[in-house]
This record gives sequence, C-alpha cells and structure tokens, in this order.
Amino acid sequence: MSFLSPLMLAGLVGALIPVLIHLIHRRKPRRQLFAAIEFVLRSVERVENRWRLRRFLLLASRVLLIAFVALAAAKPIFGRRNLEALTRGGPERLAIVIDASLSMRQLHADRSAYARALTAARNLIDRMGPEDQAVLVFADDPPVSFPESPTADRNRLLAHLDRSEPGYRHVDLAPAVSLAAGLIALSEERSSEPKDVLAPTGRLVLLSDMAGHAFRAAADLGPASQRPSVEIVNVLDGVSAEARANRAITELSLASIPASRARTMEARSRVRFFPGGEHQARSVSPVSITLHGVEGELERGSLEISPGAVMDKSLTHAFEATGHLPVRTQLEPDTLREDDVRYEIADVRRPVRTLIVDGAPSGVPKEGEVFYLERALLAGARDQPAPRFVTMDDLHRIELADFDVLMMVGVASIPTDDAARIIAFVEGGGGLLISTTRDLDADGYNRVLAPVLPRLLRGLKEVGAEAVGSTGPVSLALPSGPPHAVLEIFEEEALDGLTSARTHAYFLLEPARNKSATVLLAFDDGQPALLESAPGKGRVLLWTTTLDRDLSDFVIRPAFVPLIRRALLYLGRALSPSESRTITLGERHTITLPHGTRHVEVVAPDGATKRFDFASDHEGSELVFADANVPGPHRVRVGALGTMEEDDALTFAVNVDPRESDLRAITAQEAMAVLEGEPGSGAERSMPTLAQLADTPFSRPEAIAMLLLILACLAFLGEGLLTAERRTEP
Repeated sequence: MSFLSPLMLAGLVGALIPVLIHLIHRRKPRRQLFAAIEFVLRSVERVENRWRLRRFLLLASRVLLIAFVALAAAKPIFGRRNLEALTRGGPERLAIVIDASLSMRQLHADRSAYARALTAARNLIDRMGPEDQAVLVFADDPPVSFPESPTADRNRLLAHLDRSEPGYRHVDLAPAVSLAAGLIALSEERSSEPKDVLAPTGRLVLLSDMAGHAFRAAADLGPASQRPSVEIVNVLDGVSAEARANRAITELSLASIPASRARTMEARSRVRFFPGGEHQARSVSPVSITLHGVEGELERGSLEISPGAVMDKSLTHAFEATGHLPVRTQLEPDTLREDDVRYEIADVRRPVRTLIVDGAPSGVPKEGEVFYLERALLAGARDQPAPRFVTMDDLHRIELADFDVLMMVGVASIPTDDAARIIAFVEGGGGLLISTTRDLDADGYNRVLAPVLPRLLRGLKEVGAEAVGSTGPVSLALPSGPPHAVLEIFEEEALDGLTSARTHAYFLLEPARNKSATVLLAFDDGQPALLESAPGKGRVLLWTTTLDRDLSDFVIRPAFVPLIRRALLYLGRALSPSESRTITLGERHTITLPHGTRHVEVVAPDGATKRFDFASDHEGSELVFADANVPGPHRVRVGALGTMEEDDALTFAVNVDPRESDLRAITAQEAMAVLEGEPGSGAERSMPTLAQLADTPFSRPEAIAMLLLILACLAFLGEGLLTAERRTEP
C-alpha cells in the first residue's frame, strides 16, 4: 500500500490524544468501611468490569475516528502500477490496442476473450485523469484507430467500445502496435513547451489473448526519445493451457464420385486438434461432424481424434437439386466455434439433354461418326442422361426446346426450314456442335447457318502425304494465352494425348472480319481446328475436321473422350468455370463477368451488399473482389440496363484462416521481445496482469478515501452512543 499524500499520516499522532485523556481520567478506587464489606466488593467488581469494557470501546472508537480521517487525507492506493499511474509527472497519452483477430472470439466460461479485453479497456478509460488523452486501435487487417488522434472525451471512447466487434481475419499485431505508437508519439512541438509545464507521457497497452501466431514481426515503436512505455496484458490470464485446446476443420474438398445414384458427391474434411499445451494428455475425443446444404442437414458422421492429431473424414451425399450449391461441414462447437465450420460450393451438374443428328448413318461399326461420339458420351456418364440419336430426315419432327445441346455430325447439307429452327434454338440459349465431313456443302452451310457459324466455310484442304505439295499430316496445338474452360485439363501428359493426333484434311475458313469468334484449338500450320462463338444467348462449337477416322485419327487418341465430354458440358452450361470458388478471409477473388454486364452486386452471408457499376462500353471483363469480411457463401447478382439476376455459377465461399485455430499462448515477455525485434530482451520485465486492470475499489484512491470516511463516521456514531449511555448511568 502507498499514499498519494504521505504527510497527512502525521494526523495519526492525534490518535494518541484519546489514549492520554483516558489515562488522565482513569478512576482510582476509594476506601470505605462497611459492615457488610463482602457485598460491597462484589458490587464494585461487577460495575468495574462493565465500565472497563465500555471505556475500551470508547477509547477504540475515538482512536479509529482520528486514524480513519488521517488515512483518508493521506489518499492510500494499493498496487505499485496504480501508484505509478496516479503519480506520474504530467498528463498521459494512452493508446489502447485491442486484438481483434479471429482467435479473440474463443469462449471461456461463456465469455469471449474480446469481451474481457473490452472490460479492461473500459477500466483504463475510467481511470483517465482530467488532462489525459486516449486513442483506441483495433488490431484488424488493416488496423483501425478511433479517433484519428488521442482525445480526452471518455464518453466518446466508451461508446465506440460498446459498438465494436472482433473480426474474422488472421492478424499480425505488429502493424497495430506501430500505428498506436505513432499516434501517441511526443512531437517536437511538445518538447519545446516551457519547462514549468509538465510534459505528457506516452503509454501503450496491448490487450490480447497472447496466441503465438499473432506475434510474427517487430513493431515500429519510434525513436527512443518518443517511444512510449509498452504494457502487454493477457486477457485470458487465469485460463489454463488445457482449456485452450481447439478442434478445427482446416480443409474441405468436394468431388463427384460414381455411385448408384446420379449427382453423388463426396465431401472430405480435414480435422485438426490443436493442443492447448505442450504436455496435454493425448486422450481420444469422439466428435460428431455433419454435412449441411441449403435445405439443412444432409449427412452425419463421427470421428475420434486426440490432441495434436490430424484426420480426414468423408461424407457422401446424392443431391436432388443441381447447380452450384453452397454446402458446409460442421463439428461440434468447442473453444473457437468459428473454425468448426468450413464452406464450399458443390458443383452439382445439371443433366444435359443431348440430341445428336447423324448425317451419314452406317451399319458398319467404327465407320460412322456417331459410333465414336456415342461411346465418348456414355463413358462413365452416370451423371448425364443418354443422348438421343436421329437422322437429318427426322429432325423436323423433333421439338428442339426439349434439349439443351444439339450435335450435327457428318451432316452434308441442312434444309432451310431446319436451319431456321436451329438458329432460333441457339439464339434462345441452346448449345450447338458442328463437325464437318468430306462432302459437306460449304456454300449451303454459309447460306442457311451464317448467323450462328463462328466463321464462314471455304473448302476442304488436303494435307496428307498423298496431297500435292504437302509435307504430311498436321497436329493439334493450343493457342497462346490462358486455356479455354473446355481445354484447361490438358496439361503435361494429358496434353500429349491431344497433340499426338494426326489430321489429313480439314476445312478452311473465311477471314474473321466482323464475326466475333474464339479459336480454342489450331493445327500446327496455324489454321483453326476448334472455334467458338456466342450468338444470342447460346454457344456454338465448330470442329473443322471429322469425328471419325476418315480425315483424322483424333477419335482414337486419349484426349478424344474428355474433350467431347467437356464440350458437351460447356455447351449445356454444366461445366464449372476455371476460377477457384473458395478463398480465405483477406484474399482477393476474381469474378469472371458475363458479356454485357453493367452492374454487379456481391451479397455477403450477413446480408451486406457491395455494388459495382461499369461504363456502358465495359463488357466481358473481370472483377477483383477484396471486401470479404465474413465467412460463408457469397452470392453474386449481375445485370445490365437495370435488371439484376443472381448467377449461381459465380457464387463463391469464404473461409477463416486455419492459422487462427492454434490458440496456444506465449508469455508477455516473449511477445515483447518479438515486438521489439530483440529476442531474449525483456525476459525479466514485469508486465501488468488482468487483475491489476480490474475495476475494484482498491484501484481508485477516491473510493478508498470514501470508504475510510464512512468508517470514521461509524466510529463517531459509536463514540456518541457510548457517551450518551454513560451520561444516563445512575
């Protein structure tokens, strides 16, 4: 215990005055002769015992009255740090740094670490003197200060604390500490103040759960002349290391698997059990894990895991709905609940209804294009319905709206009426694949299908060994630039299965001119092999050679089956885009926008909406989204000219950083060494505890003085009662 006014302790000498008075007025027995002396002696003894107790209580009340008044005047204070805070030489500039990372959401006794930090921050603000100033710095990514400079307005600071919440990001505390040190640094102007004016002192208090992953780099504390005193407080002081043990789902992957039912997917979760301490018992802990979709819980399982272990758990589910569906796997809640769930987007492919028009039916196997095409589409295709085959003569009887993709293979010519129906089908959103044949009528195609053809056809070019002036068959090659979604799987060995094909003849095309088309594949002589166009709402792929062994041997190469299947899914809009659908909080996500997009809205799981508007000439670009602040599925709405529609193909999921799941703590001395960039320094440095920041009566001198004055009043009241009773004695 210390005193703010120790000279006032001299008043304790006054406590001797009642003692002296009592000694002076001490009664002495008088001798008297009585016949029945024995009865008198007994009476005197009873009266003397009663008066001895009363005199002692009266003396004690008077001594305590003076002592309590003297102690109250001396302003006692408990604790060395409380004394230092109240006896500093001048006003204080205080920076309170609050760790706002994900790990501060961990719960102990139904109270989060962040709530404990807010309580400690409120206590620091309540203890501010009339000339003190403070600033709040929330250690997020990036760190945020409130206000922009230190203020003496305590109510404003407390109100902002009440509105604050922890974030979900992985945070390094060094930038926040650097920002706080800069805000309270002593400027040159203040150093030039008159000498009789007390200079302000800088104090930086960091409130954190002391998770080791938050201390990764040194902070910029400024030059020695302006460096504030730094205090690091563990807001979970008193929580055992074992209580910090935490389970988390660190990875989640989805994959389509062959099963008895279509649209069956496997969700594989990687679960890690982070121990709270180095020597925590390795007992096995059973825990349940569930798979959830839009409609609720889909599957349930369990696993047994011990501290320090990593396990994979798979849950399989056959989806009824199709499309890009948000799903999540979830563990039983524990210390940190936010990492007990992980999100993904399930690409449940919708069934693509396919109609194949056979332009040259043949009863001899391996001679017709349909033979190879049918086997490519049926290879492992439980997730897609079998295609329907018709001849060109029967096409007019078929309702094209009942199909998603139309494949024209080996069709030499197309009647005008059928061509009009095909154009309407494509422009309405259908997919069309055209493969050429040796006797194809190029002029007829150009005349009836010009609106949907990627380029107009010219004529057949022979490049085989028998062709005059030819150097031999040509090979396929990928054009420069990022690969198309249909071709992105062809890398390394898979690419060899594509480029090993040999083509003996193909159709030449007219120059592009104003026709917008994309070359997906080319021959090694530079001529296009596979082209794409997007007339209206549909998609068209043109293969400039045959899909049999007449003009090319591509149909017997390893790349044929995956190329045809991906082309079918792409034309039927059931092929996932190439960009990733999952990011970690703090990362940027690139959204590939459809052609004609003018407006984009990204809707977070909490309903917050971020809108982006583009100029009228902005088409088919990418949007880099960097404002994901909440974990969960983010929906994307796109539109043009005021119309907005949700595009589930653009939905993406945001997950928390697994590094925040390791809640093991380091000491305040170790943390200070990291922030100072001097390992080993400050090992013996004393740091305040959470209890020293607690708002107790012993932390406020005025509260202690008030208590002493109340006790003095009670002593005065007792003295009055004893004196009054004495006067009424007979």
